[in-house]
Amino acid sequence: RVPHYAVSLALEHQGKVLVGAVFDPNADECFMAARGRGATLNGQPMAVSQAATLSESLAAVGFPYDVTRESPDMRVFLEAAMKCQAVRRTGSAALNLAYLAAGRFDVYWSFSTHVWDMAAGVLLVSEAGGVVTDPDGGPLELDTGRFLAAATPELHTELLDMVRFALSGSRTQPAGH
Repeated sequence: RVPHYAVSLALEHQGKVLVGAVFDPNADECFMAARGRGATLNGQPMAVSQAATLSESLAAVGFPYDVTRESPDMRVFLEAAMKCQAVRRTGSAALNLAYLAAGRFDVYWSFSTHVWDMAAGVLLVSEAGGVVTDPDGGPLELDTGRFLAAATPELHTELLDMVRFALSGSRTQPAGH
């Protein structure tokens, strides 16, 4: 009875998502993107937010079904809870990515998402001006199910630093952070 779900479709060819759509039937919202052509919400152009820091960001996280205290998602969540304005767990990777593309969320990460739940949304974020990489900051590989997504390059850099810190096992923050 939680109306947060979507239909998500994408066309991938030789490792690149060419087109993607996420439809939220409850809100009657259709998020669409085509590689090199931008992203739209119900036919109107959309863009990511201009949030530049984690402290002004609304974050989304996706947890695996078998989450533990040591799961990477949980370790990053604990750090984000102290650094971000707020963190949300909605249960729909496709909608989380669509919301990031539409400027409703500012950052989102996951270490355990199925390709069919993220392919369309990853293209939406990229085409709306956001940044999506693997958790190490390198090129995204869809089949790993691991990604970091952010509205701006500056925000992505800060997210990447936070993820590295959270996963390092260190309990002291480096100087300047």
